[in-house]
Amino acid sequence: MTETPQLSESAALSADLDLAEAEAFEHLADLARAWGGDYRRVDPDETLEDGGDADARIVLPVQAGMRHGALLVDVHARRLGDGRRTRLELDVARSDYHLPKASLFVLTAGLAGAVLMVALPLVPHLVGLLPLALALLLLAWFLVLARVKYRGIREFADELRSSSRSGGETA
Repeated sequence: MTETPQLSESAALSADLDLAEAEAFEHLADLARAWGGDYRRVDPDETLEDGGDADARIVLPVQAGMRHGALLVDVHARRLGDGRRTRLELDVARSDYHLPKASLFVLTAGLAGAVLMVALPLVPHLVGLLPLALALLLLAWFLVLARVKYRGIREFADELRSSSRSGGETA
């Protein structure tokens, strides 16, 4: 049976792992690096630059449709039961996204091709532009729309949970 991440009011996700706290942080670090992110364990005496309090911080590269960016995630750990299980709470402290301008240009060209295809029955003398319209539509599809992905904090939490159950394999 698979668990679904539960959102709290602060949009934090939690992952219950069958690992002790030190192993859970090691597993978290390995997975963050496998995603292409950075991991940093925070000392208990250390004050973070933004005033937050976390046991660890990770920076994850994410994709949200056409937007790409990074999430700064605060990680809080709690021991469950006798200490053999750990709950890691992932709270997004900051998110930065950007939209590639080249993708917007290609989508605009695809939109022009779509408008041209719709206009062909209404304006028959434009039939010579049919190959151009089709090429613009295919260009937009293959260069932009076929590559749209969603990879964010929920997917990271799901992978964190499932990879801890399968013996810690992250790649």
